[in-house]
Amino acid sequence: MSVSIGSKPIVTSGLTHLYDQLSPKSMPSGSEVWYNHLPSSYAEKNAKYSPSGTKAGLATYGSKTEHARLKGYDTYDGSGDYWNFTDNNVNQQPIQQFPMTFIIWARHTKADTSTRALGGFTGNNASYYYGYFQVYYTGSKLKPYWKFEPQTSFANVAMDVDLDNQWHMWCVRETSGAVRDFTLDAGDFGSVTSTYNVSTPWEFNASCDNFDIGNAQTGDSYDNSWLGDIGPWYIFNRSISDSEVRQMYDANKDRFNL
Repeated sequence: MSVSIGSKPIVTSGLTHLYDQLSPKSMPSGSEVWYNHLPSSYAEKNAKYSPSGTKAGLATYGSKTEHARLKGYDTYDGSGDYWNFTDNNVNQQPIQQFPMTFIIWARHTKADTSTRALGGFTGNNASYYYGYFQVYYTGSKLKPYWKFEPQTSFANVAMDVDLDNQWHMWCVRETSGAVRDFTLDAGDFGSVTSTYNVSTPWEFNASCDNFDIGNAQTGDSYDNSWLGDIGPWYIFNRSISDSEVRQMYDANKDRFNL
């Protein structure tokens, strides 16, 4: 497998899905579809499926003044902008296993304090299993969350920081069905580890059948869509190490002027 996006090496061991606007394979010029940079045969052998995403609400790619592929990210205006990769079809989920790692680069405008979804795995029934990134305003802070809902109970992993309007690398690692580690910027901006004793993690539940970036459907409704920018995102079929999380952060921090 060869991955040659960016100026510094990323972690490739266990990487099954790489969606990066800079990649002409992932976001071809003029396309309104977002593809996995890695071959479908590889992703399906080492995970489950290699879905492509179709846009909702985002400006038509070909008419953008600054093309997303040249900028290396998409801009979301908070009014229903998102990419849909799996719509009510559990058989097309990109991965259904643990341990796993999910990484995404994003920037919030900090223009308001509405609850907003950054993206992840959800479903269209209130009793489904969910796992997705979210911001939620509480305690005078716009807190980053890994929102985990095993059916009707909640096991949110909340980071006690006030999210700013800068670029951050969001990373969650599921080391088992009960333990998840959530960091921003490899822990430089914040980190939290949570243990929740649930026998069936969301990746394995057949009711988790949606996958979106920029929004999340939870039951009959969607969260407010993301307000800001979203760059590349990655899925690994294993829980990568602390040093590998750091490598992933260092590989892209110059790209986002950090």
